[in-house]
Amino acid sequence: MIAVFASCNRSVGDPARPSGFVIDAATLDALESSPMANRTGGLTRRTIPFAVLVAAFLLTGCGGTDRRHSVNPAGTTSVPPYLELRSKISAGTLHFPAGVYVLDSEDPKGYYYRAPRKIMQRSFSGGLGRDGGIFVSRQDQRRLRGYVIMPGGLTHVGNLSRADYEFRD
Repeated sequence: MIAVFASCNRSVGDPARPSGFVIDAATLDALESSPMANRTGGLTRRTIPFAVLVAAFLLTGCGGTDRRHSVNPAGTTSVPPYLELRSKISAGTLHFPAGVYVLDSEDPKGYYYRAPRKIMQRSFSGGLGRDGGIFVSRQDQRRLRGYVIMPGGLTHVGNLSRADYEFRD
C-alpha cells in the first residue's frame, strides 16, 4: 500500500493535521491496466506514486506548514512585547503603517508582531488590505522582515532592518 500525505497551512493555535491519499495494490493494478495507461505511454508502479504526490500538492493548495503559536505579550520576557515603527516603510508593493506593533506569535525562527492596521498592497487596480506585521529574527533581533497572510499562507517579505523603529516594554 502506498500512502502520500500533504500538510496544510493552519491558522495560529490549530494543530496541523495532514490530509492524505492512500492507494492499495488493487487500485495500482487497475490503473496500470486501464485504457488511459496505454494512451499515456504506460503508467507504471514507478510513475503512479509520483503522479499521486503531484496531485496531492496541487489539490491541497497549501502554502506550507505554519509553525507559529500564540504568545501572551504581557507574559513574555525573552523579547519586548511591543515594536514601534516610527514611520511607514514599504517592501515592494506592500506598505507597512507607522504605529505600535504587538507581539502576537512566535516560531522556532523568530517573533511575529501584528500591525496596528492592515498592510496595504498597492496595484494598478487599487489597494488591498492584508493581515500581517513585522517578523523579528531570534538570532539577530536587529534583523526585521515584513510578513503578510496571503491566500496560500504566511509569506515573509522584504528587509525592513533599515526602518526607524524601537522596541517597547
